[in-house]
Amino acid sequence: MDLSWENCSVSSASTMAKNVGRLFYVVPPEGNTFQSVEDVPYYFSEMFPLFLGLIIAEYIALAMKGEGPRLAESLNSLSHGIISETFKILLMGVETSIYVYVHNHFRLIDLPWDNPLTWYAALIAVDFCYYWAHRASHEINFLWAMHQIHHSSEDFNMAVAVRHPLTHNWINSFFYLPLAFIIPPPQCLAHQQLNLLYQGWIHTSLVGSLGPLEYIFNTPSHHKVHHSCTIRSLDTNYGGLLIIWDRIFFSFCENLPEEELVFGVVFQHESHNPIWQTWYRFPALWQWAKMQKTWGDSFRALFFGPSWIPGAPRLGRDEDKVKVTPRPKFTVLLPKWLQAYLLIHFFAVLVCFQKFALEKGGALRLYFLPSMIVWIIYLLHQVMICYKAELKQQAFGLGTKLNAQYEAPTSKIYNGKSNFCLVENTAVLKTS
Repeated sequence: MDLSWENCSVSSASTMAKNVGRLFYVVPPEGNTFQSVEDVPYYFSEMFPLFLGLIIAEYIALAMKGEGPRLAESLNSLSHGIISETFKILLMGVETSIYVYVHNHFRLIDLPWDNPLTWYAALIAVDFCYYWAHRASHEINFLWAMHQIHHSSEDFNMAVAVRHPLTHNWINSFFYLPLAFIIPPPQCLAHQQLNLLYQGWIHTSLVGSLGPLEYIFNTPSHHKVHHSCTIRSLDTNYGGLLIIWDRIFFSFCENLPEEELVFGVVFQHESHNPIWQTWYRFPALWQWAKMQKTWGDSFRALFFGPSWIPGAPRLGRDEDKVKVTPRPKFTVLLPKWLQAYLLIHFFAVLVCFQKFALEKGGALRLYFLPSMIVWIIYLLHQVMICYKAELKQQAFGLGTKLNAQYEAPTSKIYNGKSNFCLVENTAVLKTS
C-alpha cells in the first residue's frame, strides 16, 4: 500500500472538511485561535477554489431549472471580486497595523488570546460591528455610492457574494476599530474573514426557509430580501452572521413567499463594465450636493440616506420613492464562440489571481502595483471627463438644468442617457 498517497488523501479530505466548516462558520476555537496577526491565515485564498466550485454547481442547478444566471453578469461579479481582493492584498496590513497600534497602546483590558471565551467574544463583537458598518453603507449616501456595486446585480446568486467595491475592507475597518480597546488583533482579524465567508453561501435562491434557524441566523431567505429593491425591502436585513441585530434595532423584514422580489438598484444601470460601475455615481452625487440651497442641505445630500430630499427625514419618505416592479433584465447576447473565449480567458485570469492571493502578493506585487497605478489614473481620467461634460452641459444649457427649482416629487424621472439619477430612489428635479 502506498502510504504517502493514503496520507495525502486523508490530508486533502481534512482540508476540505475544514474549508466547508469555515464556509458555514462551523469552526471551533481550537485550531482557529492565533497568538499573532502573522499567524492568521488568509482564508479567502484557501477557500477560493471551493467557492468557485460552488458557484459552478449553483450555475448548473439553476440551468437545470431553466433559471440559469447570465454569463456576462456572473463574470462581472467575479471581476469585481478580483479587483477588490487585489487591492486588499496590495494594501494588506495598513488597516490591521492601525488596529494593532491602538490595541497595543490604548487597550482597556488584557484578554487571554488562547481562551475560548475571548474567541466567542470576538465572534459576537465583530458581527455586531459588521451590522453597523453594513447599515451605514446603505444609509449614508457617499458610502452607498461605493456599496451599490454589491447590489447592482439583477441576479441573486453566489457570484454576487464577491461583488465588492475597492473600499469595502477600509470602510469596515473603521467600524471594527473600537474593538481594538478590548479584542486581541488576531481574533478580530480571523473573525472578520470568517464572517464574510459565511455570507458567501447565503447569496443563493436555491435554499428556502431554514425553520427555527431563521430567528437567529442570517439566511438566504433573509438576505434575498436585503438585495431586493422594492419599497418594503429597502434598508433592511443588514446582519452578517446573526439576524438578531436587525430584530433588536428595527431593521428586520420578513421574506413573504407571495411577494415577487426585484434585484438590483432602483435606477438600474445598463452596463457590465466593472470600472464604470465603480465610479459612475460620484459625479452625480457631487452635483446633487452642489445644487442644494444651503450648506446644511449639501451636507445632508452626502451624509443622509440615498432617498433623502430637502425637507424629508434622514432616509426619505416612502411616498416619494419609486415603486419598483418586475422589469426586464439587461442582457447582452453574445455568440457561443465568444462566450467560450471569455470563459477560457477568464479562467486564465482566475489561475493567476489564485497564485497571487496564495502568496499574498509576493513577487507578483512588482507586476500588479504598476497595474494598480495605471488603473487609478484611468479611473480619475474618466471622472474628469464626466465632470467636464457636466460643466459643458451647464454652459450650453443642454438637458436637465441642475440649478432648477425644487418641485413636489410627484413624477418619477431619471436621466435615461446616463441611467442614474441624483437621488437613488426619488426624482425631485424640474426638467427643461
